[in-house]
Amino acid sequence: MYSQNLVLNSSFEEYSVCPSNYGLILYVKNWELSNKLSSDYVNICDTISSPFRENGFVKPRTGNGCGAFNDYFESVVGTLSKPLSKDSLYEISAYVYLSPKSNVYLDKIGVYLESYTNGYILNEGSLKYGSLIDTRLKIPPTIIIDCKTCFKNEWIKVSTIYKAIGGEGLLCIGSPKYIKNSKVFYEHKLNLFKDTTHFKLAYYYIDDVSLIPYHPPIAINKSVSVYDILFDINSSKIQPNSFAYLNNLSEYFNADTTIKIEISGHTDNTGNDTINNSLSLERAQSVKNYLISKGILPERIKTFGYGSTRPIVSNATSVGKAKNRRIEFKLIN
Repeated sequence: MYSQNLVLNSSFEEYSVCPSNYGLILYVKNWELSNKLSSDYVNICDTISSPFRENGFVKPRTGNGCGAFNDYFESVVGTLSKPLSKDSLYEISAYVYLSPKSNVYLDKIGVYLESYTNGYILNEGSLKYGSLIDTRLKIPPTIIIDCKTCFKNEWIKVSTIYKAIGGEGLLCIGSPKYIKNSKVFYEHKLNLFKDTTHFKLAYYYIDDVSLIPYHPPIAINKSVSVYDILFDINSSKIQPNSFAYLNNLSEYFNADTTIKIEISGHTDNTGNDTINNSLSLERAQSVKNYLISKGILPERIKTFGYGSTRPIVSNATSVGKAKNRRIEFKLIN
């Protein structure tokens, strides 16, 4: 079952005027500029206008249109179909494409959410300028989305998990100019521009923006066996194909900081009990260390190693042994 996307006109298909210059995102239903700078709208109805000509043509990911912004404080602002519920979790995602003529790229995307009445007003389903239109330039993003791979010649999905304050109805996504330690978020030279006199610019197309209710991958207050975290044989080294699952968990744990995490390691009954007890604890600690590397505070995580003392099935078969070799999570709220 698919959750409803709360972002209205999420793929920029409904518009009033075919764009012919910069700054025309305001022609797109339910989308607006984040400030007086020129967040853009591009559509294949006009491929000879300034955005396409100067930044390089990119086919929208879906449909005929997409938004666009550069790294110079620009973002696009979309309307949600209803305000977010307090303390509920949501997944925010979008697809971005670095324009062919960019010569630097962002390694982070900034996201800012606010209520309908905090700086904007709604008028017949479209956003209009409000009191925060200038001051927003110095407001840091609410959320930072990692975008270290956002330089490939393809549409890249970026996403994060967000815990709502309550009442948010507008989603602003784009440049992360006012992140603390801003020196880290771009200035990666790509040498894509042969004209070395051109100023540095990261120009992104954006499409298929989504904000949907998020359902945690692990139940609260219940021990859950996880088989997506794999280790090298007789080792606590986590295999790389486990990282995607752990990264998903990390986003969830970072979004809801009230949750405490218990991680326990388990083995089958092969070999020495002392070695198994030690290995199971080391594996649990490896998982803890990985989560810490993703920003989870160490004091939120406890680890345990039970060796082969808590099997969930018989160890008489290889299938049973595989079931008993596991990591268990218990999330406490």
